[in-house]
Amino acid sequence: RVREHLREGVEQCLTLLANGFLAHPNSTDLRQWVQREGSLAFYRQLLRLVYRFLFLLVSEERGLMGSDPLYLNHYGISRLRRVVENRAAYTEDTDLWLGLRALWKIFQDEQLAQLLGVPPLNGELFAHQELDEALITNRDLLTAFWHLSFYDSPPRRINYAALDTEELGSVYESLLDYHPLVNSSPSGRLEFELAPG
Repeated sequence: RVREHLREGVEQCLTLLANGFLAHPNSTDLRQWVQREGSLAFYRQLLRLVYRFLFLLVSEERGLMGSDPLYLNHYGISRLRRVVENRAAYTEDTDLWLGLRALWKIFQDEQLAQLLGVPPLNGELFAHQELDEALITNRDLLTAFWHLSFYDSPPRRINYAALDTEELGSVYESLLDYHPLVNSSPSGRLEFELAPG
C-alpha cells in the first residue's frame, strides 16, 4: 500500500519539479537543452534527481549519514521534510535549491564530505547533470517535495526507514512505463506531463 502511495507521490513530484524548473526565468539554458535533447533525456535527469532525494531520505532516516548537526540541520534532505510544513517557506526565492546544489558537490568531494562527517557519494547518482544548473523556486520545490513526504488525507508521513530497496526498485520500474512529454503551452511556455507508455 505504501509502495502504491509512493509511486503516485513520485509521479506528482516529478511533474511538479519539471514544470517548476522549466518555468523559472533563469532556466533558459535548461529549456534550450530540453528542446535540443528531447523529453526523454529531461525525464531521465528528473528521475535521477528524485532518486537522489529518495536515497538520502532512506539513508538519513536510518542514521547512515552520520550525526553531525551541521549536516543534519543545514544540508541534509531531512531538513526539507521539516521546512515543507512551514507555509512561510513557500517563496519565490531559490535558496533551498542552491543548498541542494551545494550538497551534490559536497558528496563528490571527499574532503568536503569528511568535514560534514558524511560518506562521499561520487557515483553516477550524484554525477553532475544539466538539471543541476537550472533554478527552481522554494515554492515549486517544496510543493513537489511534499508528495515525497506525505500521503493520504489527512496527510500521513512516509516512514522511509522502513522502506526496502525492492520497494524503491519497484517504483522505479513502474516509472519507466510512462512516456514523458514536453510541449509548448498556449502561453509559449514549455510544459511537462507524464502519459501512459
